Amino acid sequence: MNLRLIFALLGTSALFACAGDKEATDDTAPVTDDTAEGDADADSDSDSDTDSDSDADPLYSSYDGVETYQYDASLSPGNITCYVVWDVTGTPSTTDCPDCVFAFDVSLAYDAASSTVTDDCSGFATDLSYSYGYVDDYYGYGPSMLYYGTYGWSSFANAEFDASTDTVKYVGGIIDYAYAGYYFTYYYTGEAQLTK
Repeated sequence: MNLRLIFALLGTSALFACAGDKEATDDTAPVTDDTAEGDADADSDSDSDTDSDSDADPLYSSYDGVETYQYDASLSPGNITCYVVWDVTGTPSTTDCPDCVFAFDVSLAYDAASSTVTDDCSGFATDLSYSYGYVDDYYGYGPSMLYYGTYGWSSFANAEFDASTDTVKYVGGIIDYAYAGYYFTYYYTGEAQLTK
């Protein structure tokens, strides 16, 4: 079960398309011999791949945080059947997201000691991995945490990023949503420290 896809469908449905970046070329001084510029690719930049960008290092090198998930589907509000905690670590993402302030490939390590899990939600009690990103504005909906899935980059939580402390916090989902006589809760919270 892809948990991020659930929230992408429940929340904002617009897709965040990430495309490759391009830089202007200098036509006044073309380089015709790649070996003369010191790289081994077929373009005219100074990196070792075959695109035409500078492949600048990401602003942040690591992601370290905690994520929680609350779940319930019952006949009365205010219940939490499942409370799952993960320790989250990440490295700069290998998936392009040029509009992101940062993007990480993250590993979520299930914390059994801090979690409360029943048969209703035992499928959530496992290690997970995603690609996460952050944008200052997601199609007019404000700051958002994104994840990379089948349809590209999609929002799964509202977010708040503090560049002065390099911390990000996010929340997403629903609490006690009434439908067909039941009250549904699917609610995420997360917080992480980024390191330059």
